[in-house]
Amino acid sequence: MEGIENIGKNKPTELIIGDEAKKYLLETAKWAKFFSIIGFIGIGVMILLGIFMGAFMGFMLSASEELAAMSTGMSAIMSIFYIAIVAVYIYPILKLYHFADQTKKALSENSSDGISLALESQKSMYKFMGIMTIIIMGLYVLLILAGLTGAMAAFM
Repeated sequence: MEGIENIGKNKPTELIIGDEAKKYLLETAKWAKFFSIIGFIGIGVMILLGIFMGAFMGFMLSASEELAAMSTGMSAIMSIFYIAIVAVYIYPILKLYHFADQTKKALSENSSDGISLALESQKSMYKFMGIMTIIIMGLYVLLILAGLTGAMAAFM
């Protein structure tokens, strides 16, 4: 318990990581790298979808004479929507990749400073994901309330 109490008090502490913990960290780093690579592929696919879906929507809407005026606006909105999702998604994927890379490097060099950097990247990723989860849950609550209000107004 003494080591935990000293965290954040600028007192130098030494952490010794056993072989089993190193094995677990290395395996975690491998999975983190796998998921980050899948995430980067997903980002690339979403960018392509943003470009092509916007163009496809524009083409489909321009085929109809009544919707031709909306085609440019709708295709731009679709492209912006996909690019906005990519902008939100890229930060946690980068942090996950940094965690994997820094962990492997720190374990190969037996560096406690490297492990600290790796865990800082992991903390940043989880903090970002937690904040985004809170924001999305808040949006869900607002949408449910708006839907209920709309439903009540329709019956009155």
